[in-house]
This record gives sequence, C-alpha cells and structure tokens, in this order.
Amino acid sequence: MTERETHEKDPWAKLAREFGLWHEFRAFRQGLVRFWHEDNYLLLVQKDSPAHQALQQIHGGDEVMRITPGESLAPAGPPKRIVIGAQQESCTEACRRHQMRCSEGHLVTLNDCDEMRKYVQCEVCETNGGGDLPAKVVAKDHSNYGKCLTNTHPFSCDGSHKVTRRFCPCV
Repeated sequence: MTERETHEKDPWAKLAREFGLWHEFRAFRQGLVRFWHEDNYLLLVQKDSPAHQALQQIHGGDEVMRITPGESLAPAGPPKRIVIGAQQESCTEACRRHQMRCSEGHLVTLNDCDEMRKYVQCEVCETNGGGDLPAKVVAKDHSNYGKCLTNTHPFSCDGSHKVTRRFCPCV
C-alpha cells in the first residue's frame, strides 16, 4: 500500500508518523489530543467532538487554527454569573439551581489561581487534573483541605467530587 493509500484509509497514521505519536488512534480524551511538538503546544481535535464545535464558534470554519499563548478559547464575553457549587455538586446542577446553564467554554477562564481567589480564599493553589475542576477542596478531613485546584484535563460541567466545591460559569 502506498503512503497516499494509507493516508486515505487511516489519516491518523500520517499524523502519528509526522509528530512521533502512538501509531494507533487511541489517545483522544473527550475529542482532544494535546502534546508538545518542537516549541509548540498542539491540539488535535476530532471533528465530531464538543471541543470542535466550540472552536468552530470561536474561530469560524478554519481547519487549522493558530492560538497564541495566553489567547482564550472561551466564548466572547464573560459568563453572566459565577456560582460556587455546593460540596459534591456539578456545575450543571449549580447553574440549574439559578435557572441558568453551565458554559463549558467559560471554564477555561476560571481555571486560574488568581481568578479563583476573586471568589474564595485559597490556602494553596495547585494544578491537578479531572473533569471536576477547577474547584476548592472543602472537606476538613481531606489532606488537600483549603487548596484550590486548577485543571490540566478537558473541562466538563458535569463533573463533581465528594470533597470539593466547583467554580461554575453560568449563562
């Protein structure tokens, strides 16, 4: 099989070879693969994922989007309200209590220690990862009590954890 035939049948094979990634298409998490290549942080986005839909709204129909460091992937304009969820409550539930909906695209704007400190006192702020972040650990018997946690994984309005309160952008 020629390289062109391989590419037509498996576009992942060419990308994997080009960027030195695993040869099988299995590294996507919620439609995203994130990795460093040379001096660039790259995102590969599946076309049928919510992430692709959000990027299309922000950047139009471009297939290749250049996003400079510090550029926000959040929708234009701030959320209407920031709600601090109850312990073990998802942002979907927290926003619903206020007759609003969670804006997953705005979670990136709250994923910052200085931003979280505008709403609560953080003893320490650390990077962590999970669909239940950004959040503050509020369970007094937990070893991370008082810490605010930022997220390195894809964002979700539906995540919750029994020891935290979520920072929720509601629209």
